[in-house]
Amino acid sequence: MEKDLGILCELCDTWYHAACEGVSVEAYRILSMIEEIHWFCKKCNSHAVKMIKMIKSFGKLQADEAIKKIKDTSEGIESVTAKKEVMSRFEESQTDTEEETKRINQKFQGNELGQDMTKKQQMECKALVYEAETTTERAEGLCVQSQGPTRAINNSETLSTSNSCDNVQFRLLNTNVMGLIGWSSKKDELQLLLNNHEIGIMGITETWGRSIDSDSEFDFTGFKLYRKDRSAVNNKKCGGVALYVKDDLKSVECTELNEKHCESVWCKVFFTQTDYIIVGLCYRSNNAGKREVTEMFECIKLASEMKQPMLIMGDFNYPGINWSTNEADSKGNKFLKLVCDYRLKQHITDATRKNSILDLVLTNELLVMDKPDIILPLTRCDHNILILKIKQIML
Repeated sequence: MEKDLGILCELCDTWYHAACEGVSVEAYRILSMIEEIHWFCKKCNSHAVKMIKMIKSFGKLQADEAIKKIKDTSEGIESVTAKKEVMSRFEESQTDTEEETKRINQKFQGNELGQDMTKKQQMECKALVYEAETTTERAEGLCVQSQGPTRAINNSETLSTSNSCDNVQFRLLNTNVMGLIGWSSKKDELQLLLNNHEIGIMGITETWGRSIDSDSEFDFTGFKLYRKDRSAVNNKKCGGVALYVKDDLKSVECTELNEKHCESVWCKVFFTQTDYIIVGLCYRSNNAGKREVTEMFECIKLASEMKQPMLIMGDFNYPGINWSTNEADSKGNKFLKLVCDYRLKQHITDATRKNSILDLVLTNELLVMDKPDIILPLTRCDHNILILKIKQIML
């Protein structure tokens, strides 16, 4: 059974339950069949990345010089076993990263894993291969990293949104704005973020939009708007969601999902004439009724059953879910079960409002290329801003 699958951290030499570490059955099968793909537990992963960065930086240094430098600078690794393991692996390694990655790709292209792999399993494999190819880049800091919220707005590298299926990348922004209409300062701050971080898709919750407000009041230059006000769901004030897709990306509304009686809005974003991802934005108020919550869950189920790469974001208001241990209180239990049943990966691990993780980003068959960048809230808001870099894995 899935709960009985064990996986060994290659750094601390400790066994873990695959499910507890967020490793799906498909990923477990791939890891067991391709020995060149290595796995580290959450505690050891950061140390492993540091060591990879260090090893690459040595370049043409003699092996004994490199080993001495590793010994002198391995203070951050607490486990003696882990230190010995890293030293042993470095001394024994005779193959550089490029050759190893080439072998992995050859295995995948030759389909040594068997002809019966499903599309989802192939996606999982492709994602793991991509992780192997980009680990060193992430270690060098080429992707945006954040240890906590920061107000700074930095320029970012250009991301490709070309028609090449193997190089589809975009940057995502998600936050709760606590009112957009009439707040010119918030719109100015968001526009600056959109421009400086080259955002491709933005989702904002609690727009406080009303049926009498025109779309022009929600506009951001260069983006197509999909919105749903709370008045479309009930007669209460505030709430509302607005989803923005850059004009460079072709997008169309998911009518069958948007008709549901809940505060969520959905669209399809095309990267070629036939390849697209499903994007959803949700807001679950603490005062949401049973029907509204049921309808939102139904949207997520229907979107998952479309068998397409999917991205869901928003403010779900489930502070009682521990995403590290996959445990939940009574209020969040059904939502956590929904996420697990459809094998969605939740990427936010730091608090987004006070000490709680309320704003989430869920994906399947999409690769988040590094840890989310967390920025302090907009003016007169109390939710942090999330920025993630996404890669679409296409076959």
